[in-house]
Amino acid sequence: MLTDRYFRAMFGAAPASHGHLAARLAAGPARLVLRFRDHLRIRRDLRHLEELPDYLLEDVGLTREDLRKVARKTR
Repeated sequence: MLTDRYFRAMFGAAPASHGHLAARLAAGPARLVLRFRDHLRIRRDLRHLEELPDYLLEDVGLTREDLRKVARKTR
């Protein structure tokens, strides 16, 4: 649940009298931002892994096919 302080920081005003409902509605955009941030992080990490030579990927237990599978899931 979002606190009143967090809600004020994000939206510049206190939540409505039904604080729980307002907090739940405000959590939607925040959750979307967090998912987008995670998506960008995963894509960045995949790019770094794709640059590694095969023998280093094998050392950590990955194959090029594993990277392709993750890349397909993140699209």
